[in-house]
Amino acid sequence: MIFDSKWLTLGAAIAAFILGFSSASVLADREKQKREKEHLSALLNQEREYVEKMGQREKEAAETYSAMLTRFRESESRNLSLLQSADRLREQLDAAVGQMPGQSANPSGTCEKRLARCANVLGEGVSLLSEGAGLSERIAIRKDAISGLKK
Repeated sequence: MIFDSKWLTLGAAIAAFILGFSSASVLADREKQKREKEHLSALLNQEREYVEKMGQREKEAAETYSAMLTRFRESESRNLSLLQSADRLREQLDAAVGQMPGQSANPSGTCEKRLARCANVLGEGVSLLSEGAGLSERIAIRKDAISGLKK
C-alpha cells in the first residue's frame, strides 16, 4: 500500500504539473492573442490617421493647384490686356506720325526719321513692359504654388 500511495502521489503530482502547465499555456496564449489584437488595433488606427492626413494633403494640393491655375488665368488675361493696350498705343503713334506735316517744313526728313525711331523705341518699351509684367505674374504664381505645397 505504501508503494501504491507513492505511485498515486507521483501520478497526482504529474497530473497537477500537466494541468498547471496546460493552464499556464492557455493563459499565455490568451495574453499573446490580447497583445496581437492591441497591436493590430494600433496599426489600424495609424493607417486610418495616415489615410486622413493623405486625404487632407491631397485636398490642400488640389486647392493650391486650383488657386494657382486661377491666378495664372488672371495673369494671362492681364497680359492680353497689356498687349492690346500696347497695340492701341502703336496704332495711335502711327496715326500721329501720319498726321505730321509733309516734307515742306523739313526738306531732309530728319524730323520724321527721328520721330519714327522714337515710335519704334516707345513701341519696344511698351512690348518689353507687358512681357515683364507677364513674367512677374508667372513667377509670383509659381512661388506661391511652391510655398503652398511645402506647407
